[in-house]
Amino acid sequence: MKKTKIRIKRAVSIVLTLSLILTLWGTMRTEAQAASANKYGTYTGSKPNQYNYTGNTIHILPKKVFYSKTDGKLYYYAYVYNNTDKTIYGMKNLTITVRTSSNKKIASKTFYKGTRKNMTINPGAYKTICFVFEKKYIKNKKFYFGTTKKLRTQAEFVYYT
Repeated sequence: MKKTKIRIKRAVSIVLTLSLILTLWGTMRTEAQAASANKYGTYTGSKPNQYNYTGNTIHILPKKVFYSKTDGKLYYYAYVYNNTDKTIYGMKNLTITVRTSSNKKIASKTFYKGTRKNMTINPGAYKTICFVFEKKYIKNKKFYFGTTKKLRTQAEFVYYT
């Protein structure tokens, strides 16, 4: 009787683990398909390097930016880099404006408006966060990201230490 219960628990555990893996894989595959199926290309940035930044500041840098062909939204995967000497425990009223290297506005939106987004970023570390700009926040819906060398990100926000 005990062996049967243990076998059932293991089987359930394995099934749940596999379903979680397949769900995560399916999500990643969908994002990759959206990026590759996009006729406006994908911008890919590099990881932040603590030696490139001076001052006691927080930086939001583009990691991967693309329009989704399926829903028309702009997906902005960003590195949020903490170049301060304190741990960040949350953000609020994060306004992000994405611009071209020639300073033309592509999109602008305020995230976590009036609410605190709990996150922990240690000094000298970064987190990757996805920001989704719906169609109404996109100013330039046909910008080609495929050959872009640089994107500018302007961000204003309140953070908690």
